[in-house]
Amino acid sequence: MAHQLSSGQLQDFCQNLLADLALRPPFTPHELCRRLAEQRGRPLKLQAADLGATTSIGHLVVQEHRDRILYERTAPTAQQATVIYHEVTHLVRDHLSGHAALTCGSPFDEGDDPGPTRSSLYEGWQEWEAEAGARMLARMARRRARPDSLALPSHHPEHNMAAAFGLRRSDWA
Repeated sequence: MAHQLSSGQLQDFCQNLLADLALRPPFTPHELCRRLAEQRGRPLKLQAADLGATTSIGHLVVQEHRDRILYERTAPTAQQATVIYHEVTHLVRDHLSGHAALTCGSPFDEGDDPGPTRSSLYEGWQEWEAEAGARMLARMARRRARPDSLALPSHHPEHNMAAAFGLRRSDWA
């Protein structure tokens, strides 16, 4: 079971994830999921579906041979991306803890006290972490590539040469 990260630790986690996946901005949720599936050696299928209720709901389903993220087909593209990044955060932070599925975005009942790590839409630290991670990933996905970053992942000996010319090997740190 994962432990709760602070906002700063979660930012570092997201930056490291993107660097490990060799993702440069801008990127799409589909590209992130494709590279994550390759890294994990396990298929991750994104599926638009008619989920009803609201565009803020997403489903993460862990199956025997693959994982699936379902998002509302009629949601605006930016909302679909946020939902996908939310479910990806749950997946990479191991929030399922033995459960086969997770549905996110159900509102609290009237009178519930949100507390310090709860919002009006999300309950518990895992939901806070997934929502904060989703917003961080969405913001990072929209960035423009740094003009001083290396275009392709470079090998370690090339890092020193690149640094001598003021080039960076990451857009994230």
